[in-house]
Amino acid sequence: MCLQDLVYQSDCTDYSTEPSIDGYIILHRVDHTYLLTVLRHYGFPQVFVDIVRVLYSDRRSKILVNGDPLSPLLFVIALEPLCQILRQNPDYGIKTGDTVHTGSYFADDSQLCAANEECLHRQLALVQSFCDKSGFRLNVDKTQILTFAPLSPASASMAVTSEAPTKSLGILVAPNLSSRARFNYVFERFVSRLSLWLYKARTYAGKVAILHSICLPVLWYQLSFVSADKNLAKLIDRVMLQFMHGEEINPTSTTTGLRFKRSSSHEAAIQVQDGCVDIPRVRSVGQSVPPLGISTRRSLCQWQLDIHAPIDAEPQRHAHVECHAVKLV
Repeated sequence: MCLQDLVYQSDCTDYSTEPSIDGYIILHRVDHTYLLTVLRHYGFPQVFVDIVRVLYSDRRSKILVNGDPLSPLLFVIALEPLCQILRQNPDYGIKTGDTVHTGSYFADDSQLCAANEECLHRQLALVQSFCDKSGFRLNVDKTQILTFAPLSPASASMAVTSEAPTKSLGILVAPNLSSRARFNYVFERFVSRLSLWLYKARTYAGKVAILHSICLPVLWYQLSFVSADKNLAKLIDRVMLQFMHGEEINPTSTTTGLRFKRSSSHEAAIQVQDGCVDIPRVRSVGQSVPPLGISTRRSLCQWQLDIHAPIDAEPQRHAHVECHAVKLV
C-alpha cells in the first residue's frame, strides 16, 4: 500500500484527541494538532501536512534503516515559535554591541542567555507558557545554569560547578574550568577508543585507517578549545605509538617507541624514530598507505602553534553585567 493510499484512508479520522507523540525527541513531546498547525502556518503544502499526520499519528509506522531525518527537522520547525517569542523580548538577553543574544538551539539542545537571574526566570516563564500551549515538556530537574555571578539560594542547586561540569554542544563547560580538565576529558575517551580497537586491525595499514577515521576524530573538535601544550602533544603521540606497536595502552609508560625495523621483503616496514611513525608503501593492497607520522604530526604541530584560539582559564568579566546561560533539557 502506498503512502497516498494511507493519506486517503486517514482523511475521515480525527486525530485531534490522540495523545502526544514520541519522535526523535527524548525529553520533549510534541502535540499532533500543534505540529500540524505550525506546518500550515509556515506554508507547507497540505499534501506534506497529510503525510506527516499519517506517519506520526499512530504507532504503525517504523523505520527500516537506522536514522530518521524527518523527525529532527519537524522538531526544529515546532520549536521555532519559542525562539521567536524569546527574540521578541530582547531586554532579557545578553547584549554585545548592537546584538542581543537570547538563546542558542541545536537539535534538541536548547540554551537560554539572560542578563541576570531575574531575566532568566522571566525567560523560563515564557518557555513554560509555550510548553503549556504546544504540548512540549520542560524538564526542570535536568535544567542547569552556567553563570559567573552568585545565584540566590533557590537557584544555587541548578548551577554548574567546576567539580561537576556539563557539556554544551559536545564541549565541556563550567565556570573557571581549566584547559587541562578539558584535555583529560577528551584524552580519556581517546585512550578508551584506542583500547577498544587495539586488536581489531592486524596490519599497519589497518591500524593507520583506524587511527585516522575512528580514533583521532575524537580529539580534533575538543582540542580547538584547549590551550596548546607540547607535553600534551607528546602524551597523544605516546599512546598512538603503543597502538601501532600492539602494546597495552598506558599513557604513563616510559618504554614506548623502541626503534625497530622489519625486513623489506615483508608486506610492510615500519620505522619509529624520534616518536614519529612512517609507514611506506604496502604492495599487497596495491596502494600507498598515508604516512601516519606526517599527517598526524602536522596536525599536532598546528595545535601546538596555537592556530586554534585557546579559551582563557579566567573568563573576562564586564562591569555591571551578570551573564547567565541556562541549558534546557
